[in-house]
Amino acid sequence: MPLQTQQKESNQMTQATPLAERILHEGATPLQLNPRQHYYIVPDFYAQAAAMRACIDEHFDKPFAKSGPTHQIWDYWYVPNLYTYLRTDPKHIIPARLMHMFHDTLTHWAIETLGLSNVSNPYLSLYVNGCGQGVHNDAKNGRWAFVFSLTNWERRKFTGGETIVFRDENYWETNKIMQPSAGHSFYDLVPSLFNQLVVFDDRAMHAVQPLQGTMDPREGRFVIHGHIREGRLHVQGSLSQEEVERVVQEAQLEIQNRLAKDWGQNYHGLATFRVWVDSSGLVSSVQVLTDRILRIQPQGPAADTVSDMIIATLQSMIFPSSADVTRITLPVVVNNTL
Repeated sequence: MPLQTQQKESNQMTQATPLAERILHEGATPLQLNPRQHYYIVPDFYAQAAAMRACIDEHFDKPFAKSGPTHQIWDYWYVPNLYTYLRTDPKHIIPARLMHMFHDTLTHWAIETLGLSNVSNPYLSLYVNGCGQGVHNDAKNGRWAFVFSLTNWERRKFTGGETIVFRDENYWETNKIMQPSAGHSFYDLVPSLFNQLVVFDDRAMHAVQPLQGTMDPREGRFVIHGHIREGRLHVQGSLSQEEVERVVQEAQLEIQNRLAKDWGQNYHGLATFRVWVDSSGLVSSVQVLTDRILRIQPQGPAADTVSDMIIATLQSMIFPSSADVTRITLPVVVNNTL
């Protein structure tokens, strides 16, 4: 069945029992995504952002009165022609309680929205005059990168500092090759607005626009950043984690065997799904959360064909019967290189 049809059916999912209604309420997705999109912007992400920012301002207040280990914490990360900025463990500046709350909030968001449960311990980075990042990708670091801004962007005294995210397109298959193009024709500039979360496919080419105009750290660009990837399946409802994992592992093996047999190494990426299982053990709904499976060789059908095969395999799973519904959030990896 076509991918679009599956997505349409998933949006019409029945809420037949109180347990299903409770799971939906507790796990309401905070952002409805286009599953194929390669980056997302989430404004007003964290309720305690102002408290985190206050800790940064206090850290840099009264510089003559500061000394010793409270300030000898910044790593000046310089790689010629690539990276120039300062970074540290945010817990040196922001209380562990606030960081744990932030990490929990981001993990919940990642499970509900991206279908992934493993959020790395982040860095806190500072950009002042001359700092920036050259074009690169982070294909070995995770599935999605996250950048959470604590920058006073509206009051900034610098230029630059935007995150550059290149378009998700094949340059040689666009009309850009037939006309002069530059800058925004190839990438988007994402400003580091305060309390804004940006996530993007770790394989995407990206950079940070060089910052010019201030050496005062309080007026610089502050971001908390790291990576998100797959972890253990996330299960809610009547079935146990072990019962779900046994069935899903069989389905995953079937998917990998089919990929190897029919398409070899022509595709790469990850898709995430939300699967609802009714009390009889049959799958009642499969919702595509994200689909970043891409064709990396010219051979073979479009990547949607792979996604449709995965959906059909997930729909055919049979679980043990149980007292009520179960909601499963799971990733499917294609041609894993992490």
